[in-house]
Amino acid sequence: MTDFDHIAESMLIQLWERVRFINEGTKLELAPSDMIVLRLSWTSFVAGDLSNRGFECFLRMFKNHPKTQEVFEFARGTDSAQMQNSSRLLFHVTRVMKYIGKVVENLDSLEDVVPMLRQLGGRHGTAGYNVPPEYFPFFGEAMRQLMKEGSKNFDDKKEKLWTELYTFIIDQLKVGQKEYGSQKNLCLLMKEGFKNWDDKKEKLWTELYTFIIDQLKVGQKEYGSTKKMATT
Repeated sequence: MTDFDHIAESMLIQLWERVRFINEGTKLELAPSDMIVLRLSWTSFVAGDLSNRGFECFLRMFKNHPKTQEVFEFARGTDSAQMQNSSRLLFHVTRVMKYIGKVVENLDSLEDVVPMLRQLGGRHGTAGYNVPPEYFPFFGEAMRQLMKEGSKNFDDKKEKLWTELYTFIIDQLKVGQKEYGSQKNLCLLMKEGFKNWDDKKEKLWTELYTFIIDQLKVGQKEYGSTKKMATT
């Protein structure tokens, strides 16, 4: 599969999962006041330092559930000081926190982040990080513990809201891990998932996929070099 294929398939998955989520019956219902509580508590918790907070969450998860450390090859058999000097680990924990932050930013439009979460779940499947789905709740558990320890006003309501939000995140990761964790072709996944998948749908999605690739190729030709960008 070429880079164009990967990009086009990623874009199609985002569109596909957005539409699928909108048409699903299960939603996370949050009142405007709940969104405010979640956003304020998140801002207070991270305090502008995603890397440090993420690192603390991972350390707590490893402490609570030592077996989770074995999943991360760049964290195996190392102490906290060594892990803190691992650029790979710090990159990973920062990215995890950015994903959660993105969800918090979009609490009133979760359909905008569900495709991202499901693709992330796919990368945790057998063809990627190969993380057992039963491990997914452990990071949220560690994060809530640290939130509670670091804030006197982290009450039962905040605990409930963060548990519900993280459960929602986990549910999307599991969907993605099941659907995309083995790197099956997108059209094959669609065929397997829908009884009424027919030749017409196959043709339409193939045409859309081809259209995206054609536009990527135009963009590469027109803007693929600094020199070209400077003269257009």
